[in-house]
Amino acid sequence: MTTLEEVVAALRNAADRAAAALAPLVIAEELADEAAALIKSAGQGSSALETEVDQTAGQFARIKPGVSELLGLLNAAQKGISGIVAALMGDGSPVPAAAPAITPTPSPAISPAAGPEPSWAQQQRPNLPSYITSGIYVDQDGHSDMVQSGSEPDGEHERINAFLIEQDLVTVPDGALATVSMHVEMKLAWRMREGDAHRVEVVINRVVCGGPMGCEELLEDVLPPGRELTVHDPVGSRVFRGRDAE
Repeated sequence: MTTLEEVVAALRNAADRAAAALAPLVIAEELADEAAALIKSAGQGSSALETEVDQTAGQFARIKPGVSELLGLLNAAQKGISGIVAALMGDGSPVPAAAPAITPTPSPAISPAAGPEPSWAQQQRPNLPSYITSGIYVDQDGHSDMVQSGSEPDGEHERINAFLIEQDLVTVPDGALATVSMHVEMKLAWRMREGDAHRVEVVINRVVCGGPMGCEELLEDVLPPGRELTVHDPVGSRVFRGRDAE
């Protein structure tokens, strides 16, 4: 007979596999956007290729909704697994192997010990939507708000893009926008550069993007020296610190 301990272990293994699947999906989502923009930019001025360029860019553009749906399903599945594990674990103590002949009876005189207090990130994660990359942050003064990926009405993403190009941190065709300019983590790093926040913590619903033009590589170049951005993504947590000017 399968024990409760084995069931919990299997569920946790499933959650780990779901988390591992998030990273390549996020990369696919980001690269599809970038590829569509690059194809359109490369095809500008070529009437002979206009139809083919539009079709190809459109194919890449259709990738994002599908990937976003998969990410939403994975996030929902992870939350479901966490809820099941929490219910099975009860008070958070180690789960004993099942004993078919014995039905344990808890003593009414003993109250179950309270589990560990969830971290700030754990408390905030359920509040994140699944339909768009989002982050909830808090700074050293306790100010908290939500940031979402995409363009900003005040053109902030364009200013970030211009800075990245001026600093030779990204390479894009003339007039094109580096996708990373619209990412949640990059917006926060930029706002820390422009503002007074020295320490910010953010929980996001997507894995931090990698690669030479991703947040993983660029955040510390955007953050001013002495500033610290802690990012909690679905896979883990990491701290980005502003690099000293060379």
